[in-house]
Parts: sequence; C-alpha cells; structure tokens
Amino acid sequence: MGGAILVTLGVLFLLDNYDVFSFDKSAPVLLIVIGLLLFGARSGSTEGHVQSYSMGGVPPANPSGDNPPHDPQVKS
Repeated sequence: MGGAILVTLGVLFLLDNYDVFSFDKSAPVLLIVIGLLLFGARSGSTEGHVQSYSMGGVPPANPSGDNPPHDPQVKS
C-alpha cells in the first residue's frame, strides 16, 4: 500500500511541476487511491493463502515426522 501512495504522490508532484494539476487540490486523489487499495486488499481472494502463525494460524508441521518433546530440557 505504501508503494502505491508514494507513486501517486510522485505523479502528483510531477503534474504540479508541469502546471497540469495543482498539488493543493490533490487530497481527493489521495483518498481515492487509498480507498481503492483498501477495497482491493479486502475483496481479494484468500484461497491458497496461509495465515501466519503469529496471526493465530496453525503452527507449521514437523517435516521429519518425529515429534519433539514439549519441554526441550526433558529427555525422553
């Protein structure tokens, strides 16, 4: 999201330098870009995406198949 806002700001500054569009009237353009980015992020498909463990997802499985002990200090 930050990259798109920076590109939008750069384009607005460029248009202001060429006297095509005044930068002081650019607040609606920035709000529209931010709104479109938020809409796109929230309406996108999440199929095939894995939720990170820190966000409440399932911890990754152990690929070797053996289960380590719950307490690393305790040897089984």
